[in-house]
Amino acid sequence: MDYADSIASAADLLRAAARAAKVPAPTPWAIDRTGPADQGDVLYAENGNIVADRSADQPGEDVDLPYLALANPDFGLAVAAMLDDELNAYQAAVAGVAATFPHDETRRRDWLAARENVHTLNLARLIHEAAARNGLAAAVAP
Repeated sequence: MDYADSIASAADLLRAAARAAKVPAPTPWAIDRTGPADQGDVLYAENGNIVADRSADQPGEDVDLPYLALANPDFGLAVAAMLDDELNAYQAAVAGVAATFPHDETRRRDWLAARENVHTLNLARLIHEAAARNGLAAAVAP
């Protein structure tokens, strides 16, 4: 998979996962620490659906509720939008370098390779790996 395909499919994977999640409206996911003592901390999403909890009946539970609340579907959509922006900039560079070096494939390839952002590519690879571990890759990846 090349740079552009990797970024595009990572953005699609994140978007699909975020849209499949139960997204609360209009407020973000929230942790309720006011419930009964035996309920413990509970992370709620839309319509009171429980995303995760640390209830007293599951003392071994090590779910990091503040992290899950931060990494809610809106965060996934924001990262997907960032990947889309990088993809658009890269595609513009592809068009520009083709016009600049119309007869020199080697220079075009070298210039584009230098333009690829290793951090963005690593992020895309991590998204693909996580999606594959969770059975999402086959449903979205090209």
